Amino acid sequence: MAQLAGGEYDPTRTRILHLVANPAAELARLQDKAELEKLREQNDALKQALSVRGGATAAAGAGAGPSSAAAGSTAAAAAAALAGGASSSADADDPVVAAAVAAAEAKLLRRQLAAAEKQAAAMKDVFKQRVKAFRESCRALFGYRMEMVSDPWADVAHAPTTYTLTSCFGPKEDVLMFRYHPQAQPPYSILKTPLSKKMAQEVQVFIQNFGSIPAFTANHTMTLFQQTTSGA
Repeated sequence: MAQLAGGEYDPTRTRILHLVANPAAELARLQDKAELEKLREQNDALKQALSVRGGATAAAGAGAGPSSAAAGSTAAAAAAALAGGASSSADADDPVVAAAVAAAEAKLLRRQLAAAEKQAAAMKDVFKQRVKAFRESCRALFGYRMEMVSDPWADVAHAPTTYTLTSCFGPKEDVLMFRYHPQAQPPYSILKTPLSKKMAQEVQVFIQNFGSIPAFTANHTMTLFQQTTSGA
């Protein structure tokens, strides 16, 4: 093993496999991509600075325009300012350089905003899928379809939330509703619905006497299951 680690091996008896998509190669690829994007943005800034300087030269006349060296100096100053480098006070006060830098920065910010919006949309899609999977899991594991309603603009630590439960073994119109309020004691309480009124005795026994909502919902599930399987 020490010989293999040092690079010594018998090629006739040993085969070495190189992972194409290994973490090190993926990290290097991402770094190269980021560097390429940065170089492209700086190149765009240079082109834009040259274009602005060329327009100013044409407007001022062929005889009065700056030399190509001055244009190159302006473009370099714009690129340095965009990259965060230091420039002379004369370059900083040049309106052409300032305009080129501002335009390049605006373009960069638009790209960053588009990337952030794309990432937010992807995260929103993943969140929807996770919520759907969670609701389906609740239905499959506990026998209830669950709907949650809360004020999206309220403080999460203080806002009440209402949960509506519909048993998979009962009619859709028979629902149980519970209110969660973080400041209340106990934080969970059952709300009045036509079904909860019919189950007044179960509410008294399981929730009020023993303080167990899980036992209440489990008992309701077993009652409906027995009625369904027995044909009652």
